[in-house]
Amino acid sequence: MKNFKIYEPSPITILTPTYNRSKFLPLYIDNLIKFKYPKELLELFIYDDGDDKFIKDIEKFKKDIHPIQLKYFCDSKKQSIGYKRNYLIKNAKNKIVCFMDDDDIYHQEYINYSYQVLKNEKAGLVGSPQMLFVFPDDDYDMTFIRCEHKHQIHEATMMLTKKYFRSMGGGFQNTSRGEGAKMVQNQDSNVAITNIELIMICVAHDGNSVDKNCFKEDRHQLNQKYDGDKLDILKSILMK
Repeated sequence: MKNFKIYEPSPITILTPTYNRSKFLPLYIDNLIKFKYPKELLELFIYDDGDDKFIKDIEKFKKDIHPIQLKYFCDSKKQSIGYKRNYLIKNAKNKIVCFMDDDDIYHQEYINYSYQVLKNEKAGLVGSPQMLFVFPDDDYDMTFIRCEHKHQIHEATMMLTKKYFRSMGGGFQNTSRGEGAKMVQNQDSNVAITNIELIMICVAHDGNSVDKNCFKEDRHQLNQKYDGDKLDILKSILMK
């Protein structure tokens, strides 16, 4: 990027809404500990409204992710993903937040890269309308989609400021699908696009909130299989 400046890191809160995904905890921890961002500047805030609690042993989890600070909220009432995203942002300690799904593969540069784009573009929100997928049931085949518009930025790739969130009034819609579309509408000058290859890979499995099988069509094929550093963890979780 032309005239790309490297900014000093700032405190950031990682936000995760979760529901009955405890089997993915090993993948989630591996993502966290491999992020190339100063861990002492990170807060992790999880909203868990599942029956099967995401974290069973809080003290062990804290040790595993140290020095990242943990804030873990359990709700006995099931809420929409949009509701949980709004709650997490409103109650996060830091002025900059980013979302992290509980069941996907995140690139080690996700936080640092998104932060640098946010600062360089003087944006209120950054994220990617692209997505990479891996299908463990199909021998870890990979596919790709490229959406054209900023309002199609995927929530799991978003980094934003709390100031931007407040400026959008209602925040995320109180739904569990497409809840973030209105967060980026009519905001071209305040929103910047990031490259999905430096952010994440979505793992397709039978517990996805939204079925990913429609992204297995030929026009999405990459003609490659996932063979990255999370492969053994995924195999142990999904037993494929």
